[in-house]
Amino acid sequence: MKGKGVDTAEREVYVLLRELFKAVRFFQQDAVFCEGITLQQFNILDRINEAGFLEMSDLHELLGVEKSTTTRLIAPLLKNGLAIQTPSPRDARALRLSLTNQGQKARGEYWECLRAFLSRLNQALPAGDRAGLLSLLENLSSVLPACCRT
Repeated sequence: MKGKGVDTAEREVYVLLRELFKAVRFFQQDAVFCEGITLQQFNILDRINEAGFLEMSDLHELLGVEKSTTTRLIAPLLKNGLAIQTPSPRDARALRLSLTNQGQKARGEYWECLRAFLSRLNQALPAGDRAGLLSLLENLSSVLPACCRT
């Protein structure tokens, strides 16, 4: 059923985005993916690892979520000893996140599990389509946020 005033090209893009978001929703859920950690929590561990440490305010921006969501996502990492919070030397009101040795280890173990998943995904994609698909997804991820803000 076509939406009123929606042309075929717009409808096709909508249906593809709808199905893509449905498929990707798995990664946005709080379900454990590997090593007792959700993909969102791994994303936090990985971002902290890349930077060495992160201010909570930087993490909100990197994740594109509200402060309360970041706090909820980081709580199990703190509780399980994977990350620690310390006062920021820049601002006494701000908190800095760092990985513990246990967090570094969990991140490495998670990467191994994620590599297996990504390998299966890569094998499921037709070889001739991979480069084009990666380019398309890169373009989509760069233009989608700006389109959503207007």
